[in-house]
Amino acid sequence: MTDVQLRSSSSFKYLQNVLIRPGLLYQLTEQQSIGMGYTYFAAWDQSEVPYTFEPENRIFEQYAHKFDSKRFKLNNRFRLEQRFIQTTNGNIFAQRFRHQLQARFFITADENFKKGLYINLQNEIFLNVQHKDKINKNVLDQNRPYAGIGYALNDKIEMEAGFYYRFQIEADARKKENIIQLMLITNL
Repeated sequence: MTDVQLRSSSSFKYLQNVLIRPGLLYQLTEQQSIGMGYTYFAAWDQSEVPYTFEPENRIFEQYAHKFDSKRFKLNNRFRLEQRFIQTTNGNIFAQRFRHQLQARFFITADENFKKGLYINLQNEIFLNVQHKDKINKNVLDQNRPYAGIGYALNDKIEMEAGFYYRFQIEADARKKENIIQLMLITNL
């Protein structure tokens, strides 16, 4: 598996984040998989002078269980991350647990869902499990509900557009963002 994301600032003035996440998955059964990988997450903040750059390296382990029916797919993913964060005030190590529940409903599709229109609904919650005092002093780190609409061109390529609301607890504030997301999904 590989995930690459480029995220702009809220006003599209500059590149705010780069995320590169390669990993290996092992299929236990048709419905269950385990995996592990690495994430590089770079964050630039140009909203204030001096600009800041805070890169983060993560190692992750995950378990996923999926359920497929003729009209929808349900995916339940659990991920543990070891986070190595470089800040302007020093380096931080912390661990975080993530749970994502995703449901994809087929609007128009062939019988094997290799091509067609779908709706994607999901929520992901992030919980600090170690060294929350160094992150934001809270167990809850983030919550990300999402709704999108997509089209599968075939069983290898999908396009999706959606909206997610990110609620993030920071050490000194509560950050709330409305985010429009455009994705090209490949399954090679």
